[in-house]
Amino acid sequence: MDYTATHPAAQIRYIASKMHLWIHTDASYLNEPKARFRGGGFIFFSDEPTLPNTPDQQAPPTNAPVLVTSKVIDAVMSSAQESETGAGFNNARGAIPIKNAAIELGHPQGPTPIQFDNKCAVGILTDTVKQKRSRGRNDTTPPVMHKTTRRNMHHQRSR
Repeated sequence: MDYTATHPAAQIRYIASKMHLWIHTDASYLNEPKARFRGGGFIFFSDEPTLPNTPDQQAPPTNAPVLVTSKVIDAVMSSAQESETGAGFNNARGAIPIKNAAIELGHPQGPTPIQFDNKCAVGILTDTVKQKRSRGRNDTTPPVMHKTTRRNMHHQRSR
């Protein structure tokens, strides 16, 4: 209510686009009590991506969000990369019903671009960076993120 009182003429602007789903994801590491992290996402429709999507490409025009998420994740992560990957997984999972609805409404969807701001997370998900494993510790990257990247269901890029 404070926002509307301060900005009474606020508007949301939608830009005509090809109705292709995009996800921007972010996470903060070790900023919540009990070693938890906060993950968030911004899911919107814009123009179709040109694949392969590279970090030096210009970002698409950003429309108003279809879904915005921000929540504390109870899992304890051991690195910022794991936090980013976990937030990306949660955002990708939340985008599935939106993607299915867009397809049913007649807007075909290709691979959904997911933008991370952690190059290490993108490197591990796309298998361009070899993850160093310590003894007695398993990989906590959700296996579905590796599989969907290989099947071209998602396309990761870093900012």
